[in-house]
Amino acid sequence: MAVLKEEEELREVVSLVGAEILGDRQRCVFEAVKMLKEYFLLQSAFHPVDMHCPINKTYHMLHLILKFYDKARQAVNDGIPLAQVLALDVKEDLARMKLVKPENFDEVSAEIGQKMDMQFDQLVKETSRDEPI
Repeated sequence: MAVLKEEEELREVVSLVGAEILGDRQRCVFEAVKMLKEYFLLQSAFHPVDMHCPINKTYHMLHLILKFYDKARQAVNDGIPLAQVLALDVKEDLARMKLVKPENFDEVSAEIGQKMDMQFDQLVKETSRDEPI
């Protein structure tokens, strides 16, 4: 996972010079790793759905988080502020997806994927429309 390695390198820089030196591109890496840790790796042994995760659900959860990171990175590279990317509603869907029952997950993950595509496309359109000619 290259994003974890990049985050570790950035963490060393931040410890030396401070977080305020980071731009949106570098903060995007931190946000992606935070999502991986909180939405994917962190499990609750006491929650009936979260205590066990079938491999298919695991794969699709990871795929959706990495897809969000790829789209976020591209949006930031295209000049969209990271704050606008992180304000997308689909980010909350990603946070809650681990609590979806496995028998419903295929349908929910497809909806999240479509919603993500739609929201990023809309964000790009709005931003490009706001740019001066």
